[in-house]
Amino acid sequence: MRGFGQIGLKGYRADKAAEEAAFFANKAGGEIEKLKLIKLIYLTERESMTVRARPMIYDEMYSLKHGPICSNALNGINGEVDRPVWSKWVRIHGSKDVRLLREPSRAKLEHLSDSDLKLMERVWTRFGHMTSAQIRKWTHDNCPEYTAVEDGRVPISYSEAFKSVGHEDAAELADDVVQYRRSEAALAS
Repeated sequence: MRGFGQIGLKGYRADKAAEEAAFFANKAGGEIEKLKLIKLIYLTERESMTVRARPMIYDEMYSLKHGPICSNALNGINGEVDRPVWSKWVRIHGSKDVRLLREPSRAKLEHLSDSDLKLMERVWTRFGHMTSAQIRKWTHDNCPEYTAVEDGRVPISYSEAFKSVGHEDAAELADDVVQYRRSEAALAS
């Protein structure tokens, strides 16, 4: 198990994910339910794969009881990995909510591109008005890459995800993600 503050998956973009969480918490008025936040992050990752044929934060994806998630982003929100990165932007408040710690002005969102922000705006416009339960149900009903589970978790491969969003070259796109992670791991060595 990863310890508090440790760095997660090679290639995973914790800085982008934390800024993304701050963006959505800000859109929600400074506090957002953790379930809703992790669904918005997942849906943004999925939207990036749909529109740009690549992930935005390069996270590991899993099916859990409450639907598909980006695993390292959830662990970051929970303070389990990449704590120095996440603690600049958000923190858990109670067991269900995430609170914004600093205003995410465009100048402060150093790791998000204009294209990233457009994707996040699109996801917020489509899903921001929904409750956590409504988004949970939507992901169960509309994300074919999701596997229903009662306990534990089931990995969602990038190949499955790319195929689910309509890419015929899903295996090739998934290989690109693997190559990117290998490159990042080599650079970190």
